[in-house]
Amino acid sequence: MLRCLALLGVLVFTAAGADAPFIGDAHINQNGTLVFSVEYQTISENPEFQILTSSSVSAPEESWIKIPASTTPAPVSSKWIIELLLPGGNMAFYRVEVTDDIISTANSGVIISEICSANTSLLEDIDGDFSDWIELYNSGDKNVSLQGWSLSDSVDERNKWIFPDVSLKPGDLQIIFASGKDRLDSGSEIHTSFKISANGEPLLLSNTHGQVVDAIRIGSLDDDTTLGRAESTGSDWFQFQKASATPGKINAAEGIVFVEAPSFSSEPGFYPLSTGLELSTLSENQSIRYSINGDDPFENGLDYDTPITLHSTSVLRAISVDQNGNQSDEVTGTFFIRSPHSIAVISLAAPAHHFDIEDGFLYGFGDHMFSNRGTVNANFPYSASNAWRDREIPISLELYEPDGELGFQQKLGVKIFGGWGSRGYPQKSLSFFARSKYGKGKVRYPLFPEMGLEEFESFILRNSGNDNQSTHQIPPRSEINAFGRRRSNGSYFVNGNYTLMRDAMMQHAADHLNVDQQAYRPVIVYLNGDYWGIYNLREKLNEHYVASHHAVDADQIDLIEGYGSANKGTSTHYNRMRSYLEGGSLRSNTRYERVIRDYIDVSSFTDYHLAVIYFQNFDIGNIKQWRHRNDGTFRWMLYDQDYGFNLWPSEVYLPAMKRDFSDYNNMFAFYTNTSGSGTGWPNASGRTLLLRKMLENDGFKIQFINRCADLLNTDFESQRVVDIIDEMASVIRGEMPEHLARWSWFSLLERNHGSPFDEEDMPFTTQQWEKNINDLKGFAESRPDKLRQDLMDHFNLKNGTCEIIATVEPQDAGHIQINSITSQSLPNDRGIYFKGIPVVATAIANEGRSFQEWSNREAITRQITIDTTASDQIHLHAIFD
Repeated sequence: MLRCLALLGVLVFTAAGADAPFIGDAHINQNGTLVFSVEYQTISENPEFQILTSSSVSAPEESWIKIPASTTPAPVSSKWIIELLLPGGNMAFYRVEVTDDIISTANSGVIISEICSANTSLLEDIDGDFSDWIELYNSGDKNVSLQGWSLSDSVDERNKWIFPDVSLKPGDLQIIFASGKDRLDSGSEIHTSFKISANGEPLLLSNTHGQVVDAIRIGSLDDDTTLGRAESTGSDWFQFQKASATPGKINAAEGIVFVEAPSFSSEPGFYPLSTGLELSTLSENQSIRYSINGDDPFENGLDYDTPITLHSTSVLRAISVDQNGNQSDEVTGTFFIRSPHSIAVISLAAPAHHFDIEDGFLYGFGDHMFSNRGTVNANFPYSASNAWRDREIPISLELYEPDGELGFQQKLGVKIFGGWGSRGYPQKSLSFFARSKYGKGKVRYPLFPEMGLEEFESFILRNSGNDNQSTHQIPPRSEINAFGRRRSNGSYFVNGNYTLMRDAMMQHAADHLNVDQQAYRPVIVYLNGDYWGIYNLREKLNEHYVASHHAVDADQIDLIEGYGSANKGTSTHYNRMRSYLEGGSLRSNTRYERVIRDYIDVSSFTDYHLAVIYFQNFDIGNIKQWRHRNDGTFRWMLYDQDYGFNLWPSEVYLPAMKRDFSDYNNMFAFYTNTSGSGTGWPNASGRTLLLRKMLENDGFKIQFINRCADLLNTDFESQRVVDIIDEMASVIRGEMPEHLARWSWFSLLERNHGSPFDEEDMPFTTQQWEKNINDLKGFAESRPDKLRQDLMDHFNLKNGTCEIIATVEPQDAGHIQINSITSQSLPNDRGIYFKGIPVVATAIANEGRSFQEWSNREAITRQITIDTTASDQIHLHAIFD
C-alpha cells in the first residue's frame, strides 16, 4: 500500500491522507541539514522511504524530484529519522512516500477472522489437547486455493509455515491449530509448526507471492478469550470471551472493543545508565496513561505526552484509552538501571500502599496495632496484624532469566504466606495464584528449568522461613537462662544461623528419597522498582502439586496437613488410620500388614521420618500427607525443615529446650516420645504416634534401621551433602552483600520499620553468613557418626557397626543391591551397617550377562542374607559371566 505526506517549508507540516504517517521533531543541524522524524505504524520493520522535493506544493506529479536522504530507525518503535541537505532559497516543499508491503493490494478475500492464543477449554484438537488456533474466512465471491500460502508469527520469516492443498469456497471458515505439531494432512486437522505467544506477537497471512494479505499484532489475551473481526469480515476487532467465542462459525457483531496496548520504544530489561522511553499506539485517536510507581495507570496514572527519562529502576505500567473510554490491556515492563544480577530476577508491581509497613493492607501491622505513642502494642509474631489476615490483591509479576531476557509477565493474585517465620518478620514470604479472574488460570512457563513442568497454578516466594536474617531483628522473650518464666515480650527463638537456603539444601540432599518435595530456585525480587533481595522460588505443596507430579485428579485426593486438617478432600481416612494405630499393637504382623495395605506407603513414611531425624529438625509438626481416595495409602511431603542443621545455636538451645520442652539431642528418642497428651509442640505423644506404633513391628524396625544405614552411606553421606552446600552457596554468594544491606537495620530505619535491639545487629555481614555456611558443612560432616551412635543408643544395639565392601567382577557386568541401594552408589564401594541387623544383598546382572557365584561364599543364589555380627569388615564379591 502506498502512502504519502507533504512537508511544507521547513517547519510547517501537513499530512495527505487520513492514514498517512506523522512528521515531527524537525530541526536544522549546524551543518545545514534538515532532520525530522516520521512516525508510521506498521508490523514491517523495513518500510521503504522516498523523499521528493518541489518548488510548489501544487506542482504536477512529474515535477517532483527524488533527492537523496539518509533514513535511520529511531530507538522508538515505528519511528524513523530522516536527514537531507537543504536547497537554496527561502521555501521548499518535500514529500515523503512510504512503500509498505505488509498489507498487499492483492486482496484475495481470505482474511484472518478469529484468533485464540490461550486456549484452555474452548476447542480441543484430535489429540485431546487445547492448542492455540487461528480461523480464516473467505469473504470474497470466488474459490481460493491456499496451497503455497503461509502463516507466520515473525515479520522476518513470513513463510514460516506453508499451507497444504486446502481450498476455501466463498463463506467458508478454516480452523488452523497453532500447536507446533506441524501436520499438513489436508484431509484432517491442520497444525502449524509454531505456537502463538500468549503474551502477544504479530500474525501474518501471506499468499504464494510472499505478499502479506492480512496481518494483526495480537496483544496478551486472557484464557479462552479470542480476538476476532465483527461478523468475521468487519474492520473492527473485538475481544470475545469464552461464551461469545465462535471457532468455526461467523463471529458476533460486537464484543469487548479491542484497543491495542501501547508499545515501548525500548525493551524492558537492564540498562547501565538512565534511559529515555517513548510510548506509542497504533491509532491517533488513542491516549496513553502510565505509572512508574506500581499504581494502576488508569486510576492513578499520568497522561503521556512527552518522552520519559528513567534515572532509577522503575516498573512502567501503561494502557491505551480510545476516544470512547475503552481501555487496552495493561502492558508492564521493568527497566533496571543497574548492572545485571547473577541469578533470575522477579519484578513485582502493585499499589505501594498495600506494602506499607505500618498500615499496608497486605504487608503492614495495621493502625489498630499502634499505641497513642506510636509503638506497636503487641507481641511477636503480631498475630492481629494485617499480615496475618487472609487477604489477596492483584499484582503484576515479571520473571527475567539470568541473561536478562524476559521469561514471562502475568497478572496474578498474591497473599502473605507462612507462619511465625514469615508474617512476624520484616522480610515476609509471598504466595502467588494464577486465576481466571486475573486473565489466566495457569502460569505456562518453566519456573524450574531442570524439573520439566511448564504449568503452575501457584508458587511461593519464600524468605527461607526461620533461616532468615530477620531472626536477629526480633526481641528475645527474656534472657536465655530464664525461658522457663514464659514472659511473652518476644520470641523464644532468635539470632538464628541464617543462610537463606537451609530448607532448600536439606530437600536437595533428600531429592532421591521417596517423598514429595518442593523444587527450588533462588531469585532476586524487586517491588515497584525497589530492591527486596534474595527469595527462594518454591513450588507450593497443594492439590495442584499432587496432580502435576503424580498424574492424578486434584479432586480425587485427600491432602492432610498436621494431624487431621484436610486441605483437600476429607480427613475421614486419616482419622480412621490414627484410631486403628491407637487401638492395638503392631507387633502382630496381621495388624501391621493391614496398616501398610490400607493406610501407609511404608517406603514414603520411612524416608520422610529418617530425613527429619537426620536434619535434627525438632519442629516436627510441619507435616503433610496425601492419598488417592480410590484405596490409596498416604504418602508424605517434605517441607519447612528450617529448624534443622542447627539453625538455632546448639550450645544455647539444646539445654534450653531440654529444660523447658523436650530433649532433641537424640532425634530417635525425641520422635518416639510417649509423654504429653494430644499433639502439642514440640513432640507430644499425638505427634509421635505413627512412628512409635510402626516401630512396634520387628520387621519394620529392621527395615527402618537398614534404610537409615543405607541413607547415611549414600544420600546423607558427608561429602555429598557438603558438595550440595558448596554448590548452592556459590549461586547466591555474589548477591549476599546487597541483600544483607537491604534488610539491615539501617535500611529498615529508612523505611520506618522499628529500631535495633542490639548495636551488634547493625549491619549484617557476609562474614557472618560465610560462618553460617561453614556451620552447615560442619553439621554435615559430623552428622552420620552422631546419628549412628544415637540409633545404637536408642535401639540398644550394643555390638557397634561393621563395614561392608561390595565389588563385582567384571566391573561392567552387573552390580550388588544392598537393602535399598546399589553398590554403585556407595563411595569407594564401602558402607557402614549395624551389627545384629541382618542385611540382604542381591547380585543383579546387566543385560546380556548372568550371575555366576559369590566369591568365598557357599551360597549360590543371587540373594543372600548377611550376618553382620560375623566380622568388623565383610567383603561381598559377585562374579558374573
